[in-house]
Amino acid sequence: MKHNGETQRASLLSATLQDLPDQPEALARARAFAQPLLMGALLDTGEDTLTHADAVTDILHQIGGSEAMQAASYLVYACSHLSRPQDVIAKKFGNDFALLAVETTKLVEVQRMSRAAAASAQLQNDPRSQTENVRKMLLAFSKDLRVITLRLASRLQTLR
Repeated sequence: MKHNGETQRASLLSATLQDLPDQPEALARARAFAQPLLMGALLDTGEDTLTHADAVTDILHQIGGSEAMQAASYLVYACSHLSRPQDVIAKKFGNDFALLAVETTKLVEVQRMSRAAAASAQLQNDPRSQTENVRKMLLAFSKDLRVITLRLASRLQTLR
């Protein structure tokens, strides 16, 4: 019998992994696609982007994420280095991967803007601005649980 936490984790993973098609060697292809784009790139935290993406992929693997979900993590980090990420990723990996990567990238941008606005709002003591930022993040979260899973894995790696 599974422990209640294990059951909840399995349910969450099942919900987050639906509708992302398996592709032959998706993980290797996604890393090979992202690697030249990410070489030498650094995150806001100062961490090497490719090293971070590798670690996020490992975290997803450890929690039972599919190879397709792991592949998507590389595509997320590649987005900011592409002029038309939706089109480029869709052409190489399909529309499902492209949408997930672009939506996750949008959430990263919302979080970045929210941190900047929160710092500014705290200086100005503006609760409306803080509320609007929280609302935007919640809307982004509610669209796709896979986006949340990718972001949580990334945040966990950043904390490590």
